[in-house]
Amino acid sequence: MSIEIKELLEPNEELNLFMLECKQLNFVNNISLDVMHFYKVIEEGGWWWAIWDDNSIIGIYGTRPFRDGYKVWYRAASIESKKGHGLSFYQRAWQFDVLEYDLKKVEKDKNLYIFANKNNPNPLYNRTGKMFPRHVKEGFLEKYWEEHINGFDQLIGLVNRNNYETIRRKS
Repeated sequence: MSIEIKELLEPNEELNLFMLECKQLNFVNNISLDVMHFYKVIEEGGWWWAIWDDNSIIGIYGTRPFRDGYKVWYRAASIESKKGHGLSFYQRAWQFDVLEYDLKKVEKDKNLYIFANKNNPNPLYNRTGKMFPRHVKEGFLEKYWEEHINGFDQLIGLVNRNNYETIRRKS
């Protein structure tokens, strides 16, 4: 098992296999390039991160422009969990690994935002929003708020760029 995170600039056969597996798992946001808004994200000035396990994509995470920065974890999905006992919350989820790449890529004066749809029927997705108060308390998020965007009630969290690495290492 050799895990790598790489920017995905173009669709490829591995992404097609990943989308097929997402469809079989009843995921809804990652079953086609159109549904993922793959090209739209890139055209807007965003990018995609792929998590590779040897020669297979096991996760995909989009980053797209939003106001004075970027929305991270857009259309995020992973089909394999991260392995390891004794990992802290901020070490055991793929999205936190991907966020480190966004922090390096995005200019320091730009903000990073995490979204959670408040009315999503998927309990795994709702867990993200439920964690926002904890994230603020621990310093991962500076703050969060509710906003109606694109027809959905969203929770939006502002990533605390200055505190993120400290939280990741000590937790």
